[in-house]
Amino acid sequence: MKSRVWDKVQRKMFYSGYYITPGGEVLWRNDAKPKPDEYVLMFSVGFKDLNDKDVYGGDWIYGEIEYDLGGSAEQENIEIDSFEGVIMWTSTGFDVDTKGDGKPEVNLAALEEHCEVMGNIYENPELRPK
Repeated sequence: MKSRVWDKVQRKMFYSGYYITPGGEVLWRNDAKPKPDEYVLMFSVGFKDLNDKDVYGGDWIYGEIEYDLGGSAEQENIEIDSFEGVIMWTSTGFDVDTKGDGKPEVNLAALEEHCEVMGNIYENPELRPK
């Protein structure tokens, strides 16, 4: 599983140069062990966005969901709901917080490959929900 680490001290994202212990702690390759409050460990959600970019927890995404409201063969009745929000890990998997309240409103599985990563809330703090 792909992962990345936001180093809060250096204010830098790392995609390599670290190990993850069986207990989920981060060790830098030089064997330095950061304190848990000095980093954020994020995992890939398992698919790429519309631009072939890996999608991770902490990413700010834009997406659209199509709802088939029924209809006839001659006339489709489809509604498209667009939104943006931050990907978060919950007890049921990856979801999207669209309101900035720390609660999931959209299940990420409904978006697989139908979203676009706009940035992440660590390197782009202006995207962080207010």
